[in-house]
Amino acid sequence: MSQKEGMGMSRDFVTSSPFGQFMASTAGRILRGVIGVALIVAGLLVGGIWGWVLGAFGTLLVAAGLFDFCVITGMIDNIWSGREVRARGSRRAPRTA
Repeated sequence: MSQKEGMGMSRDFVTSSPFGQFMASTAGRILRGVIGVALIVAGLLVGGIWGWVLGAFGTLLVAAGLFDFCVITGMIDNIWSGREVRARGSRRAPRTA
């Protein structure tokens, strides 16, 4: 049992944010890839340690787009898989009094 479930919040009822829904869409995956490639190119142009940092972050974004995961959505909504975000998009969280 997770900590959230112990507090009465089941993961089955958690829906992703609109940002998470966009990032899990095809357009969001393409955007991550394009930004990732741009950061890799910027890293090559900058060089030095900052170039390596930009290149590493760009590589992470390209991988996220290719393998359908999003780090930011994972940190915000605790849902890492794009497929899971899309599946939960049609569900609504139960209302509380």
